[in-house]
Amino acid sequence: MTTTAPTTTQPPVTEGDGVIFFATRTSDWSGSNPVLLFDDTRVNIGQRFQDGFSFTANNSGLHFFSLSAGALAHTETILSLTDIKPARGNIRRESTANSGDDVIYRNTIVNLDRDQAITVEAMTVLASNGDDALISWGGFSFDDLFVDPVVFSAGRDSEYRPDSPTKHIIELPDVFVNQGDSSSKIP
Repeated sequence: MTTTAPTTTQPPVTEGDGVIFFATRTSDWSGSNPVLLFDDTRVNIGQRFQDGFSFTANNSGLHFFSLSAGALAHTETILSLTDIKPARGNIRRESTANSGDDVIYRNTIVNLDRDQAITVEAMTVLASNGDDALISWGGFSFDDLFVDPVVFSAGRDSEYRPDSPTKHIIELPDVFVNQGDSSSKIP
């Protein structure tokens, strides 16, 4: 029997092209300044993540961002991207009833202007423990990575309660991004 190693597809950019970054915080956060400092930059292609806290768009267009927050037991958790209108991608847990620590993730797609700078603000204590990336922020520019990307983002701004226990489709009536008419490509 012969086996072959799995192959991986490289991203469609090389060093010097595009913008991709990923940074983490290696210790808990409880600073008096709400702007969160990420002290471990793991990827910074395009050098647009700067000084451990600020991302600046190199071009106008759609960007994908992912945030994670280490949420302590019995505490409120609030983490948000700054200067994004309308606000998208915020992490907010108001309940203090949780009895265990959690990691809360949020992804978002937003339109940024060229040279628009954004940061992450934390309004509450956040937990981290070194290499596990409990507190993290990463992102990339769609237009830098793909030619004519088809991108969509939809959600809801209201609570969802199914009509029946067998209903498995969640309606997402609010379309935030629809570049390239992705709705026509969804079955």
